Amino acid sequence: MRLKPLIFFTVVGSLAALLIYQEYQGPGPTLEGSPAPAFELSDENGAMVSLEDSRGKLVFLNFWATWCAPCVDEIPDMMALDRRFEGRPFQMLAVSVDTEWSKVHQFYRQHGFDLPTLLDPGRQVAGDYRVFGFPETFLIDGNGVVVRKFIGPRPWTDPQVVAGIEALVRAEEERMFGINIQAAR
Repeated sequence: MRLKPLIFFTVVGSLAALLIYQEYQGPGPTLEGSPAPAFELSDENGAMVSLEDSRGKLVFLNFWATWCAPCVDEIPDMMALDRRFEGRPFQMLAVSVDTEWSKVHQFYRQHGFDLPTLLDPGRQVAGDYRVFGFPETFLIDGNGVVVRKFIGPRPWTDPQVVAGIEALVRAEEERMFGINIQAAR
């Protein structure tokens, strides 16, 4: 007789979990090769920044949080990567899902970070990208298409990783200038 309540609660729990999961997935596809969901978020000065602002550039879109230990580990590499591609068609967009700028500012002071950041306190954009853990990173080409998705931290300054990103940035330069940059060098 005890088996029936156990089966009932198992079925109801499973259905509830499925519904929550589907709701959390959000409306936008985030599979490689799919259009990246459009968004507009504010920076620390209150200026609105949109994905559309970065058309023609390879966008490095990283979702993170101050309470995420792996995020702390990868942010210095992200800062180095941002400096490496400065002046080229590359845009680093670090999106914190924290609820307040004060937490982000305190976190940056504590760790000596200076990466420009956007705030997604309601996690609307993270939901649109189907982010389920932190950090998660998306590489989006100049046409707004997701070319790579990374779950978890990465060694962004590893030579193989840099070479892969370099190839994507070079493709944006070739698209921008209409020439083969590699052949021109």
